[in-house]
Amino acid sequence: MTIREKLRSIPASNIALPTMTIAELLFGALNSARKDYNLARYGLFISQYDSYGFDAAAAEAHASIRDGLKRNGCQIGSNDMIIASTVIANRGILVTNNTNEFSRIPGLNIEDWSI
Repeated sequence: MTIREKLRSIPASNIALPTMTIAELLFGALNSARKDYNLARYGLFISQYDSYGFDAAAAEAHASIRDGLKRNGCQIGSNDMIIASTVIANRGILVTNNTNEFSRIPGLNIEDWSI
């Protein structure tokens, strides 16, 4: 099953995007060679789903994740920590093909739909 097929097989009401993911998607569209086309696709994509913001619960998860990773000497990127903490705070599952980075975070449920 392709990523697109997998995404279509799940009700949109069961999917939410961390706001940091939305920011990264928008940044990618703005900096692409086909800016107008990708901005239109971006708008259509995000309009289908709810979003999870970086709230107090996510901030607490972020501080804990950051502290743990620093103690273990295996830090990850700031945006990835924000995404992970938002997912943890909302008891979600992070869909990513960047399992090497995100698998360092205890308690984060991840799925890789690219395999």
